[in-house]
Amino acid sequence: KAAKTGGLAEIFVGTINNGEETVLDNRDYLALFGREGNAAMTAGELWQDLAAECTPELAAAGYTIQQTVETILAQGPLSRRIIKALGAKPDRERFREVYRELGQCLAQGRLFIA
Repeated sequence: KAAKTGGLAEIFVGTINNGEETVLDNRDYLALFGREGNAAMTAGELWQDLAAECTPELAAAGYTIQQTVETILAQGPLSRRIIKALGAKPDRERFREVYRELGQCLAQGRLFIA
């Protein structure tokens, strides 16, 4: 299926700015994912639906992504988790702590959870 680039660009910019909270109200775009009946949904809701549909097939193929997908859907993308971990008024030490933890997560191959 094809989609008009103007609509895709709008969705792209929206998700850059708002991540999973972006409201998807482009019916043509939603139809690409089999969501013809939806007038609107958030990007996060679409990802939840797609993950629920794909997880059994991925598990059957030997992929174990369920926990990763669930964490991202529940807690948001990395940027949102970092902002949450930093708190309302982080000082230099808090930045160091959070990014030290992020570095440890990367080194250990685990997700950063705020």
